Amino acid sequence: MFYPILGNFPRNTTQVAAAAGLHGAIATVWLGSNDLLKYADGLGALPPTDPAAMQTDIVATVKALQASGAKVAVANLFDVLDSAFFIGQPLLPQVFTARLTPVLGAGAAAVAGPQLAAQVDATYSLGSSGYLTVSGLIKVLTAVGKGQTLPQLGGGDLVPDALALKISALNGAYNAAIAAAV
Repeated sequence: MFYPILGNFPRNTTQVAAAAGLHGAIATVWLGSNDLLKYADGLGALPPTDPAAMQTDIVATVKALQASGAKVAVANLFDVLDSAFFIGQPLLPQVFTARLTPVLGAGAAAVAGPQLAAQVDATYSLGSSGYLTVSGLIKVLTAVGKGQTLPQLGGGDLVPDALALKISALNGAYNAAIAAAV
């Protein structure tokens, strides 16, 4: 039950049934980003949603909304790793330098930022296609600010190289499933 949406509908009403029950002229369907984020946050340990199952769900959703009289617009997923939540390994020197400048000054930060980025990459084995999340960035900067060693990071804090490639492939498979459903 997602109360803000479904609170005025009978108990156990799905979001699709609620939307169809409103008999809107237009409905949008945009599904899959949370599936990708769940997979990323779990560091790939949680099984991803099967693209074929997603396709089946989208077809059923579109048919239910069309049967209620709505014209349905279906959207592809953006590359979730391009969102502001993920900071790609190549950008880390620049990001660390910018974050350290107010504390260290421009000259010292210009040296410390790339050094910290290299240390983060080596410690967490991000690889050239890996990502640090905003929460991971905050944990690293907090530890450095306190003069501590780099903290242990886990799911929700980073996306190593190999996992980033799997997420990108899954993102593409979801978009292919969306296109096939449409």
